[in-house]
Amino acid sequence: MRFRSRRQETPSGQILRSFLLKISLPLAERGKPIHARAMRTTLDVKRTLQYVLNNALRHGIAFDGVVDPYSSGAWFNGWCDDRVVRPTREPPVALARTWQLTSGWFIHGRISPSAVPGPGVL
Repeated sequence: MRFRSRRQETPSGQILRSFLLKISLPLAERGKPIHARAMRTTLDVKRTLQYVLNNALRHGIAFDGVVDPYSSGAWFNGWCDDRVVRPTREPPVALARTWQLTSGWFIHGRISPSAVPGPGVL
């Protein structure tokens, strides 16, 4: 297989390369810390779900509905509030496949859509 050099790259390939470089630039190079760690317990999983789904509340952003319309929270089945409106279209994210994500974390109770995650959640 022969690879093209950058000079021979098509204009659409150049645009794609530029786009990918911009979005894949590590956050550390932008001055933001990178935080990654394994979720080892069911409580870690619950806290991570709460942090991700309710993060807008932590930053003081309020919504007309119960959950953040820009998140996948409407498809989430672990809310303790029955007011969450379930969309009829397909979810924009893959379904959970591990026991910890599908049901394991439920032993710690459901998540409130109004619970503001604190700095010590993760």
